[in-house]
This record gives sequence, structure tokens and C-alpha cells, in this order.
Amino acid sequence: MLDISQLHPLPSFTLDSAPLSSAQVEYCQYYGLDFLHQGLCKHHHFGRLDLGSFHIAVQYFRCEKPKGTVVINHGYLDHSGLYRHPITALLTANFNVLIYDLPGHGLSSGARVSIDSFADYQRVLAALLAELDLAMPRPLHLLGQSTGGAITMDYLLNNPRHGFTSAVLLAPLVQPTGWPFIRAQLALVSPWLRQVPRRFKDNSNDAEFRYFLAQKDPLQSQWVSLKWLKALRAWIPNFVRSDRSSLPVLVIQGDADTTVRWRVNLPIIESLFRRSRPVILHGAMHQLANEAVRYRLRINDEIINFLRRSSGS
Repeated sequence: MLDISQLHPLPSFTLDSAPLSSAQVEYCQYYGLDFLHQGLCKHHHFGRLDLGSFHIAVQYFRCEKPKGTVVINHGYLDHSGLYRHPITALLTANFNVLIYDLPGHGLSSGARVSIDSFADYQRVLAALLAELDLAMPRPLHLLGQSTGGAITMDYLLNNPRHGFTSAVLLAPLVQPTGWPFIRAQLALVSPWLRQVPRRFKDNSNDAEFRYFLAQKDPLQSQWVSLKWLKALRAWIPNFVRSDRSSLPVLVIQGDADTTVRWRVNLPIIESLFRRSRPVILHGAMHQLANEAVRYRLRINDEIINFLRRSSGS
């Protein structure tokens, strides 16, 4: 298994052409992000940006002749290393890709898989975009999986002058499955508990991915933070009262998803994003970025075709 300790501390993020360290190269090989070696990108920048009170692990893959830039927000309990499939599709289509580990996730600092407020995610994303604004070829697009979808939507709705051309949401989070029960239990146990053991449930039809996640990924947490759930509880009422947006949004959702309450969530999202287009995949589960090949090919085609149409190319 990969020795993550060799990656700390990450070097400062720069846009120069300095080679990656041996530990960074090993990380990329382990997670399948060695796109520079594969010839899918011309530059790979990988390092730490100090954004507010967090040290954020950032990776930027740049093509020789980019058709735009896609910024990825990953899901809760995920990290950048798990997004090789969408990144591969985007680079193959000549889109630059900027991805970062959320606070408390992956190689970023912060209490593990916890957050004081979802507003912290917004501050980090805004600071990241401001820091790298001049380095990202237009048009700009956002892509978010699950909690990353919530972060994406929140940013777009609360920043009317955001500068993005479109957004893609993969199994976006508003309410998780069983939310009324979770909310009731949270009120009972949160005064005494800070976290509960995580159960690795089937969230993808790709058995190899599920095994890797549970047995081979050193960046996985074995716990779920109750503080994170309380932050979600505080965020939801404000989110559903947001002003509406006319940005083109592609929403891809599996109908076998047991992680998010998608039948409740999709009408909420459609009411907030007037130009959203849902695509329902029969049999697909929650981890759409890591679904079985039969779904992944359709997902990637939907994403790339949507981005090309949104870009006018």
C-alpha cells in the first residue's frame, strides 16, 4: 500500500515546470493519475496552496491546446486520487482539469472528514479560483460529485458573477438517504459522540473499485463525522431558499443510488437551476465517477458532449 507519510509536507503549488518528487510520482502511479507519462497532458502541477486556514492539496493538468478548463469538486470521504476516470475523459477531449482535496480529505489539512460549516467549502473554492484565475483557459466549467455537487451548486447560486459557462452534477447531494431518521438520531447522539464508524456499502457496480476503496486506499477514513452531518443540517434550509440560476446544468443520477435521496433532491435542483437537464441511468449507483464500464462510458460521453455544446464547439 502507498506510504502517504512520504507526501507530507507537500511542496508549495507553482505553475513552473519543475518535475514531481518521487513520492508524488508514486502517488500518481498508485491512483492512476500519471497522465503526464501517458501523454494525456503536457503539464502536471501538484502541490499545496494555503487557502484561509487550510493547506489544500491541488493538482492541475494542462493540455497543449486546451478547449477550456474543468474544475472538479469531489465527494464526501473521497479525494482527488479517485477521479482518474473523469479526468481521463476530460483530458482526452482537451480540457484542462483543476482538482483539489477538500478540507479534511485526502492530502489537505483539517479535521478528518469534518467541517465546521459548509461555508468553509465555499471560502476554499473561492480562494482557489481567485488564486488560479489567470492560469485557467476559458470557458470554465464546474463538475461535482455528491457533496462536490452540493458545493458546486452552492457556489453558483451565491456568486452570480461566477464566470462559469456550465456545470455537471454527478449524483448531487441535497438530502442523504434516510435524512429524517438521520436528523432525529443526530439530535440524540451528537451531544455525546463526535463520530461513528463508517460502513463501506455498495456504492458502485465496479467490484474492483469497491474492494480498492475498502482495503487498499490509505486515504480512506474509517469514521463519519457528526460535526459534518450537523453542518449539512444547517446548510440544507439555506440552500433550498437560494435565488434561481439560468446556467446550463447537466445532472446525471443513477436510479440504484442508495446514498442520496435523489427523488427528493432532483425536483429541488430543477427548481433552482431552470436550465438543468437530468439524465437517469437505470441500475447505476452513487459513485458515478467510479461506476462499472458499461455506465462509465455513457457518463463520460454525456459529460463531454454537454461541455462541447456549452462551449459552442
